[in-house]
Amino acid sequence: PMADYFQTNGEVVSASSVEVYPEAAGILSRLYVNLGDTVRKSQVIGAVDPSRAGMNYSLSQVKARTAGTITALPLSMGDAVSMQTPVAVIGNLQKLQVTAAIPERFVSRIRMGMSAEVSLEAWPGQIIPLKVTQINPVVDASSRTMEIKMDVPPDQMNIKPGMFAEVRLTTDEKDNVVKIPADAVLRRLGETFVYVIAGGRAEKRLVVPGITLEGVVEILQGLEEGEVIAWQGQTLLEDGVQVRVNREVQVIKP
Repeated sequence: PMADYFQTNGEVVSASSVEVYPEAAGILSRLYVNLGDTVRKSQVIGAVDPSRAGMNYSLSQVKARTAGTITALPLSMGDAVSMQTPVAVIGNLQKLQVTAAIPERFVSRIRMGMSAEVSLEAWPGQIIPLKVTQINPVVDASSRTMEIKMDVPPDQMNIKPGMFAEVRLTTDEKDNVVKIPADAVLRRLGETFVYVIAGGRAEKRLVVPGITLEGVVEILQGLEEGEVIAWQGQTLLEDGVQVRVNREVQVIKP
């Protein structure tokens, strides 16, 4: 098969994250957890002192809204907080996703279930096959990108939230493709053609190219499997001239 693809960058995130907010404004006076700690639902993870000048109040407990792992602690003890200030973020590390931002010009090529190959900077050489499982229906107006998500299998224990990812998305895949070296295709005066070698002579043959990938081009029309084409020195040829073949390059159709 021959596949067309494009690459973009992504990030590993928890599939579900919950921000924890205090029930009172004041000073964050206690913080009982660290990054990476596992917490239970309703576990006390901190406390806020709502006291004001001349007025003392009991500490207001900050409780985990769900069970999971502490993935972010944006504040330090002594910081002022409001009821709209998150004290912690709790994520489910058993369910991870890779998110990627797709440039607007590629949005029409994205579909649910399409194949992706993900490589992580932390684990060079390791390729993780994933599928697109979520597509944001809205393009971000500021970045002109659309977010997609890919679920990470639970057996990928080495993957952690926050890791940088390179994402290669397969946008088109074809079987039984006629393909030749891309360098064999010539373009002159609005024509796209190759030279087919037959009977010791070069025959100019108009072709319709398709996908080009890693030095190989798909030929939609104009060539048949097994025909011999000129690959090196073809720029010096003309239609009908005699040629001597040093090494055959045949049209292949896997």
